[in-house]
Amino acid sequence: SYAWRWTLEAISSGSRFTFIEEMVMPWGIIGKVMGLLGQRSSQAHLREMLAKLKSLVEAYKKIIT
Repeated sequence: SYAWRWTLEAISSGSRFTFIEEMVMPWGIIGKVMGLLGQRSSQAHLREMLAKLKSLVEAYKKIIT
């Protein structure tokens, strides 16, 4: 199974982005190994997503100010 959710909330120092990903692989130990490998890939994609989100927010801030 696989599920993810994210929130973006205003805080006094700016914004807080929370991302939660949950993945359960079948197949016992093989699934656990596959899950660990998938986790590394997922973390790389998350870093890319955050960088893009940061760029979009900064560009938007320039437009509205």
